[in-house]
Amino acid sequence: MKIAYRWIAAVIAIIFVVDLQLHLLARESLDQLGIQAAATLKVSSNVVLRRAEQLFDTYDRTLSGLSEVVGIRAGLTKLEIHRLLVRRHAITPDVHWLLVTRADGQLAATSLSFPAPDLNISHREYYTAQTDSWDAGLYIGPPLVDMRRARRFVPTSRRITNDGGLFLGVAVAAVDQAGLANILSAQALPEGYVLRLFLRGGAALACLPDSEDCYTRDWSKTPLFSGLLDRAAEGDFRGGALFGDESALGAYASSAKYPLVVTATVSESQVLAPWRQIARRYVAIGISSNLALILIAVFAYRQFQRRRKAVDALAEANIHLEERVAARTNELRLSEARARLFMNTATDAVVVCDQEKKIVEFNMAAEQMFGYSAGEALGRSLGFLLPEPEAIEDLPVNRATVADESPILQTRELKAQSKDGREFFIEATVGCTENAGPALFVCVIRDISDRKATEEEMRRLATTDALTGVLNRGAWTRRTEELIANARRYGRPLTLMSLDADKFKHINDTYGHPTGDLVLKALAKVLNVRAGDIVGRLGGEEFGITLPETDAEGAQEFARRLLGQIRQCRVSDGEHTLSFTVSIGLTSFDCAGDDSLEAALKRADRALYVAKERGRDQFVRLDGDCV
Repeated sequence: MKIAYRWIAAVIAIIFVVDLQLHLLARESLDQLGIQAAATLKVSSNVVLRRAEQLFDTYDRTLSGLSEVVGIRAGLTKLEIHRLLVRRHAITPDVHWLLVTRADGQLAATSLSFPAPDLNISHREYYTAQTDSWDAGLYIGPPLVDMRRARRFVPTSRRITNDGGLFLGVAVAAVDQAGLANILSAQALPEGYVLRLFLRGGAALACLPDSEDCYTRDWSKTPLFSGLLDRAAEGDFRGGALFGDESALGAYASSAKYPLVVTATVSESQVLAPWRQIARRYVAIGISSNLALILIAVFAYRQFQRRRKAVDALAEANIHLEERVAARTNELRLSEARARLFMNTATDAVVVCDQEKKIVEFNMAAEQMFGYSAGEALGRSLGFLLPEPEAIEDLPVNRATVADESPILQTRELKAQSKDGREFFIEATVGCTENAGPALFVCVIRDISDRKATEEEMRRLATTDALTGVLNRGAWTRRTEELIANARRYGRPLTLMSLDADKFKHINDTYGHPTGDLVLKALAKVLNVRAGDIVGRLGGEEFGITLPETDAEGAQEFARRLLGQIRQCRVSDGEHTLSFTVSIGLTSFDCAGDDSLEAALKRADRALYVAKERGRDQFVRLDGDCV
């Protein structure tokens, strides 16, 4: 009987162990689902936040560019500002309209119509935010409704000042709320997951799924905005800790650059739905295994009593082996899932290479950026992504590291090359991972072509006259001062020419300003006839020309030819064909004395006025006090 009791106890123990293992496996599956859901929520909220910051960076650069151009060139006409807004509107994504106000809040120009409507917006929050604070930066306001288009938009604005810091007005961009919603939908999260983009004050900017309640609800009194944001910039929670109205998992991330907060939530019932199906299977497996064990135990007791010790030992060994295999398998699967989730949800290209500069990982963003599939890139040298393979030496790959050195080694800007041969600028940040095996280098690559193009356009706008294409006054002055310094250093001749279109006001009054603009363009084209000369528009119809390596006699000969060429020039506006003349003032720069550009330019202007008084269509030379 003792043996029977022991056998029964052993059978019960085996059943208990099997049931316990099933319970632990079920619990582990439950925990894994929670971990995966939490990881998805956290990664999604951070990815959406980075993309939202990148989008508002674009709008900030657009408004900063407008503010800089209008601030530097305070003399722009309303038509010129309107054209500038139209061009910026065309190249800025997801913007309903752009506008510029004067210092009193009155509309100066919009990108939608010319002239601008007679409207004062000094009471609007996106205007007062810039007047109340001189360093407000980019303002992002709660969504408003465009009554004409019946669509929501997010107002953004920037302060316009001149070089002296004087407030000139405000530049405003109406951001289409659909563009922000596209950032949320691009995450392609499973059904039941909720993404929201808020202002830090609690106003909803975009919601997924989209609903009117999301935009009208007062979120400011929820736990997230009333306490959590004050304690930590990001986090993840259970049990409705974010909004307090449901049992849910949630994560949030807030921007240090803009007043933006992104939340990602999912109900616990949605997360646990797959687990409930698995749990039912575990129960069925447990019952079946218990019955099977009982039957096997009875059969074994009756038939193989003599071998009971060997059977017990084998069963025990199998149980421990299964535990170790299951634990290791789950650990490896979870680790691989996390790594793959990070690689494939990253918005930037991620390329991992070994110490031999051979690519071992190539994520989806890298495939989209360079045009190569992962299969084409793996095993190849990192240099094949660069137009000049030797440029790989600019990346800090395969360099020795020390224990106290930061894992982020260095950031570089350089050119890359896609599969179709297109070259573009990238920003590459390289980090080193060191473990028991060989070191791996992680290259995080960002396409900065748009930023480079914007910087080049801003440089061009800052030095070029928008109408004629010649240098503006500031750029012409700087270039002329350089030529004067060079002429003074080497004792070389230099002549300044001041040129003005005759009776230009009569042309504008008679034929209209568009025809006057055609005359200025034609005049600028005639003036750009000699290589090395510096031509600039000084204001209105007045131009300045710097003639290096040209003495007084050479300048007079050039002025005679120029007058003749201008007399032969004809301008047609489709209805009229007209000719025009100019008056020219010349002065030679005294390189041996203390002559300055300002003094020489004043002499040239006096000579120009003398030419006007003598009947126009001629040049007058003025050196010192003699004409």
